[in-house]
Amino acid sequence: MVLKRTPGEPMSPNDAFAQSVTAAMTYLNSVGLEFEIIDDESDEWLILGYLETNIGILRISTLIQRQSAQLIVYAYHSLVILEPIRHKAAELVARANYGLSIGNFELDMDDGELRFKVNCQIPPGGISPHNVGLALDAALGSLAHYHTAFVRCLYDGLTPKEAIEELDH
Repeated sequence: MVLKRTPGEPMSPNDAFAQSVTAAMTYLNSVGLEFEIIDDESDEWLILGYLETNIGILRISTLIQRQSAQLIVYAYHSLVILEPIRHKAAELVARANYGLSIGNFELDMDDGELRFKVNCQIPPGGISPHNVGLALDAALGSLAHYHTAFVRCLYDGLTPKEAIEELDH
């Protein structure tokens, strides 16, 4: 079924969702990111990919939700935080998150998975490929920016406070 709109008529939530899925795939293709569509249900799409960076191979997850009208980009760090140092990592995550204006770190205390999340509200006209790129860049940039602080804290003996202070200077 093809939905027709008159010029200037706002998109329906269904059109904005479909347009946002297309925008995400368009952007990911434009930067050469190989990705796989894991879940393409009518209310939620999950697109996974991998990206080789100077801090390792990072898993990228792009989630588009119709009900909440959200685009959520996750960039997973290549570090897996071992159980004995997860509480130290959790303090570092809290210190890193404090004052961030876009996105946040998340640490799974059960398996040690560390990721950065950026979410955007999908406007009535859908999200653009450019905005998908901004969300992905924010997630990847934040992981790269804080990478040394995580390594220095978790493996070189700095306290979380010292690692963040060192990063800020």
